[in-house]
Amino acid sequence: HFVGVCRVLDFSRGEGECVTRAMLEEKKVVKGERILLKTKNSLRGFEKFYDDYVYLDGDAADFLAELGVILVGIDSLSIKKRGSSDQRPHTSLLAKDIPIIEGLDMRLVKQGTYDLVCLPLNFIGIEGAPARAILIER
Repeated sequence: HFVGVCRVLDFSRGEGECVTRAMLEEKKVVKGERILLKTKNSLRGFEKFYDDYVYLDGDAADFLAELGVILVGIDSLSIKKRGSSDQRPHTSLLAKDIPIIEGLDMRLVKQGTYDLVCLPLNFIGIEGAPARAILIER
């Protein structure tokens, strides 16, 4: 899941508060892809926490899960909206064994296809783990 070809989708110029299904459909996401979402989160940097970070909306998460992507990453500390009761950005993906990578710094990354190498620490019995994620240009 964590090593292989991926595609970075750049939504950093958008005005929306979230990545929607329509936005993903416009980028023609297909089954079997590893998808990394670049948003304006990366442009603001990570020195300060922003409550209004860009997230993946529930319908978009359902779409990616139904489609059968391999992995989803985003440049926010959570894939879901802060304080929202809609857990689908986590539950829809994880129910289909689709790992989520959060907190990616993609400010220097352009939209396109890359080789992803993401090496999470091998912790047992927890929901997440720190990881080093790198992209290699193709």
